Amino acid sequence: MADDEHNDDMEDRRKTLRRRDDDIHRIIEERLEIHVSEAFPDGDMHLHREWHEKQIKSELERAERNRRLTENAMSWGLIAALSTLGVAAWEYIKNHVR
Repeated sequence: MADDEHNDDMEDRRKTLRRRDDDIHRIIEERLEIHVSEAFPDGDMHLHREWHEKQIKSELERAERNRRLTENAMSWGLIAALSTLGVAAWEYIKNHVR
């Protein structure tokens, strides 16, 4: 008799665990579906990929533009520094060679 009660108790625990497992899987699937529906406009993975490609292209263009601006600023800075040195050298020569 005790064995039957033990077996029934074990079976009840198995059923409870199966229900919990099913509940967990259902919740995961529901949440995954929500995230997927938010990530993919109208469920369209192609549009999602295109959006990312546009973002990547935009970021690469921005990085290239910043590189060119930095390079340009450095070039003009070098020209300004050399010009200043040139003027200073000219003034020195003018004032010391008479």
